[in-house]
Amino acid sequence: MMKAKGIVVPVDWNADGVAVSFAVSTFDEDEYILEGGLARDEMMAMLREEVEVSGELRMQNGKKRIAVAEIRGKNQAPA
Repeated sequence: MMKAKGIVVPVDWNADGVAVSFAVSTFDEDEYILEGGLARDEMMAMLREEVEVSGELRMQNGKKRIAVAEIRGKNQAPA
């Protein structure tokens, strides 16, 4: 299990320009694509917010991914 702190950013959009995939961009410029965790609407509400995420780290196609066990906004309870 690993933890990362950073800002939630969109990383993929559908044909209508709606964000469908999200990542945490860390302060040391790493990016972790988030798998599971919160629903899209909840992730949209956290865009550009500082969060701490914990989960299992995986590599896929050269990209770091976190299977989210917990994600917490700076002023939020764990989800």
